[in-house]
Amino acid sequence: MRPSTTRLRTAAGVVSLVVVATFATPLASAQAGPEDTKRKVDASIGALKGDLDETDAALTSAYVALQRTQSQLPGARAALASAEQAESDAVEHDHELGRRLEVSKAQEGKAVDALAGTARDAAATTNVIGGIARQAYQTAGMGEISVALQAQSADDFATRVVLVDTALRIQGDALARLAVLRADTSAARSRLTAVRRQSALLKAQAAAHLLQTQAATRAAAAAKAGVDALVARQGSQVAIVGARKRAERARLDALQAQSQKLGAQLAEIARQARLKAARDRAARAAAAARAREAVQRKRAAASRARARAARSGRSSGRSSGGPSSDGSGSSSGGFTSSGYLTEPVDNAYVTSEFGMRFHPILHYWRLHAGIDFGVGCGTPVHAAADGQVVSAGWGGGYGNRIVVDHGLVGDVGLATTYNHLTSIVVHSGSVSRGQLIGYSGTTGSSTGCHLHFETYDNGLPVNPRKWL
Repeated sequence: MRPSTTRLRTAAGVVSLVVVATFATPLASAQAGPEDTKRKVDASIGALKGDLDETDAALTSAYVALQRTQSQLPGARAALASAEQAESDAVEHDHELGRRLEVSKAQEGKAVDALAGTARDAAATTNVIGGIARQAYQTAGMGEISVALQAQSADDFATRVVLVDTALRIQGDALARLAVLRADTSAARSRLTAVRRQSALLKAQAAAHLLQTQAATRAAAAAKAGVDALVARQGSQVAIVGARKRAERARLDALQAQSQKLGAQLAEIARQARLKAARDRAARAAAAARAREAVQRKRAAASRARARAARSGRSSGRSSGGPSSDGSGSSSGGFTSSGYLTEPVDNAYVTSEFGMRFHPILHYWRLHAGIDFGVGCGTPVHAAADGQVVSAGWGGGYGNRIVVDHGLVGDVGLATTYNHLTSIVVHSGSVSRGQLIGYSGTTGSSTGCHLHFETYDNGLPVNPRKWL
């Protein structure tokens, strides 16, 4: 016997639920529940977005979509296998019901034939009993005695008595057989009724199960269509990601070239500042030397005058004053790298540190040349220290960007950049520490609102924490 109708109905229902669940939520595996798997996939995609913070949004979206599709495929294929198994079980049960129905119909035919034969035998026996009854009625019950009394001799009488006994036995047997035939007829009718009831039940089960089989077939077809759609979508997304990766590689190369160009510009500014500082120091040293020479000449002239006065015997009675200051003294405080710059945004937390980072899509290491402050779009951005605006405007992958030169700090030409701004407030001129220069955003190659903050030492990107 195959599984019952109730079991198959339950199995078909489960298959339908599995198919619906598969295409309603992304699945990472056939064993995990839909909600658990969705949370795991979302968490991994969230981490991926963190690694792709400075990546082109189109590539990020395409790659995330591909990851979601790939995470759905195992569950979809498991659902397809379950649906196909349910369909196979349903078809096999249909065949079993068909075989049982054929057997039931054959049994019904046999029961009909048996009932007809019993009816014929009962009719014949009834006719025999009817003849006996008619004879008894006509002879008033004296037929057998009359036959015996008509004997002509003792032997004839004995023979007639035997015949009468046989006739009576036949009558008794006919009555007994009629009773048996009546019981057999009742049993045959009951069996026929039961067989017909069973046939009707099997027909109803077959009709109901046909609907379930059709539902299982539709569920299997839907599951296969879902898997085919996911596979087709995956192929399309792979092609899109491939094209986006090539574009991203070119964009990152251009961004690197742009960063190197900015570094060279800032390095030249630092070099010119150091040259100017050297010239200023040389000029100050020359001026100090000239001042010292003038003082020395003045003192020598005074000494000569006093000598002449002494030789001539004149005494002025005046005393010369103490040595005068040259007014050239200066002091220079020692430079401490920590704490020179103030944070450009208030009450912000760092979401990504400076350092090498592995690109999860392009599969190579690259420098994240700054730190990211997690702030919403439109957050005020302030100058980290006094300085001069080098540039302010569109910076390609950096979006709206401001570059500020802070001059020489010690022997280092220090500069800062503020990237992905929604808008720029200060476009040129000098700025002071804490002055509003723009508002944070997500322009350029950015996947979310934040401030990407960079520092340059003599044109080379360094960890901003060295200066903050």
